[in-house]
Amino acid sequence: HHLAFTAFVLATSAGAAWIPEMFHRSFHWTIPRVGVSFGMEVVIFGPIGAIVAGRLGDRLVRRGVIDGNMRVAFWITLLAIPVMTAAFLAPSGELSILVLAAGAAIMTAPFGIAAAALQQIVPTGIRSQASALYVMMLNVVGSATGPTLTAFLTERVFHREDALNYSLLTVHIAALSIAAILLWVGRPSFVRIADATRSR
Repeated sequence: HHLAFTAFVLATSAGAAWIPEMFHRSFHWTIPRVGVSFGMEVVIFGPIGAIVAGRLGDRLVRRGVIDGNMRVAFWITLLAIPVMTAAFLAPSGELSILVLAAGAAIMTAPFGIAAAALQQIVPTGIRSQASALYVMMLNVVGSATGPTLTAFLTERVFHREDALNYSLLTVHIAALSIAAILLWVGRPSFVRIADATRSR
């Protein structure tokens, strides 16, 4: 759980830090123009993604699918890969920003269900400690690593400032693939632990 969502945050933080600059370098958009367009998408579509994912997760859990939240997060992660790939490889800024409307919804969708899933597997007595560890991993590993890794790839691997979109693409595909694998592989253990926690 912690590692999967940390990997997801790694991709999200990379995009949040570098997407405006990608538009500036690749499509010659001004930063205010990107800020208004991308910012509005995050404000409008971000909450929609989180709410829809939460409702889907709750519905599955109510129907007896104990790992419903993890399943929804897995499918969101798989969906994010082609959507963000299309955004980073779009031939124009207009097409890229259009795709990023869907990307804003998808990349913010898992965070509500991540917290809900955590409550399913952590006993009441240590929930604050488990949550603190979770938040620490998201911030120290995910949020710090994503932007730094993107900058490293741009400067040291691609050696071109206008290759920022390829760095973002690489980081997203790698991090989201890792997240998807961890979410799927961890499902059986999640179910066992959730059953044990619920029976106490």
